[in-house]
Amino acid sequence: MIIYNSTETNFNNNGLGFLTDVINASVIDQLNGEYSLTFEYPVNAKNSEYLIEDNIVKCKVADGSQQLFIITNVVKTYRTIKVMCKHIFYKLLYNFLEDVYPQELNCADYLNWLLNHTQYPNEFTGYSDISLIRTGRYVRKNPIECILGDDNSMVNLFGGEIKRDNFKIYFNARIGNDEGLKLLFGKNITGINVNIDISNCYTRIMPIGYDGLLLPEKYIDSLLINNYPYPRIALMKFENIKYDPNSESAYHTLEEAYQALRDAVQEQYDAGIDKPAVNISVDWVELSKTEEYRQFASLERVHIGDTITANILGMDFTTRVIKTTYNPLNDTTEKFEIGTFKTTIGESINKIDKVITEFSPGTILAEARDNATSLITQAMGGYIYKTNSELYIMDTDNPNTAEK
Repeated sequence: MIIYNSTETNFNNNGLGFLTDVINASVIDQLNGEYSLTFEYPVNAKNSEYLIEDNIVKCKVADGSQQLFIITNVVKTYRTIKVMCKHIFYKLLYNFLEDVYPQELNCADYLNWLLNHTQYPNEFTGYSDISLIRTGRYVRKNPIECILGDDNSMVNLFGGEIKRDNFKIYFNARIGNDEGLKLLFGKNITGINVNIDISNCYTRIMPIGYDGLLLPEKYIDSLLINNYPYPRIALMKFENIKYDPNSESAYHTLEEAYQALRDAVQEQYDAGIDKPAVNISVDWVELSKTEEYRQFASLERVHIGDTITANILGMDFTTRVIKTTYNPLNDTTEKFEIGTFKTTIGESINKIDKVITEFSPGTILAEARDNATSLITQAMGGYIYKTNSELYIMDTDNPNTAEK
């Protein structure tokens, strides 16, 4: 590792010097999430005086590259210094976008537009293989909120996954590789923890389109419906699927709209909604102590985003590496997690917008009626005020003074 001054801009040199006495170190990389470095260093070792907040550490990471990390927190004891750092990407947390409006841009241009409109200049450049065109607006946010935040962030507008390479930001459709790696489980394997969650698993779906459009057959069943003791039923809304012979943005025949609903549900089954969510944590240090270690040897060099097939409960799960813990001192990925990818920010716009709720056929109309009645009665019904495009039901005669 090499330590640099906080104001350094050229990292092709030895900076303030090498950190030659690192006791232990760990780099955590999480898909669209945390990217951090933590290490310990003797208090009186060479260059320890430079281990202060905002200084920059260059460290080798799991893919073999040298990455820059900003020191964010330092904890000293009598013997050692514990240093916590975030990837240089998080320098953008402290920049600002006051009120910006990128319009009709592809992903790479959109990202660079944001980077070029920060409150003060930055060193970052964006890249992407996503060709979608999007528009957005951001008011008083830092750039990372705009890229990986909620609401209309880039990850919601474009989908995709982020790879941080020093001052280069890659926002691609996906990162990682598919080398055909498989994970087959034996019994009593120390070092592997499997978490299976079926709370959001559904095998019989009733799709509903715009304005209550329903299929003649009502339900679509998964091929895996008999893998469970009973059907797991859900109502799924697809408000973007409309039937209207007179609208250019809608399907002109009922059969076309019906088929769109069927295809939309099949996309959900293809994406694995009829399978449990599986998260698997692998601890190489513990696993290496077992006899079963050899069968996992091909996984020793997995990287963030890589695809792995795991066979659990008689079903094959095609899943991803979503988190790695790398030790730069011995060049080993000591832990990794594979599982259902959860964006830390929201669902991709590339997937059909949906709301999944537990389905109870006998209560839908009753709940809608009760909700509508409640909304009207709560408005007091005292005054009605109409404009060209709006109708107000209020407890006073003025929209500016009305409380309900």
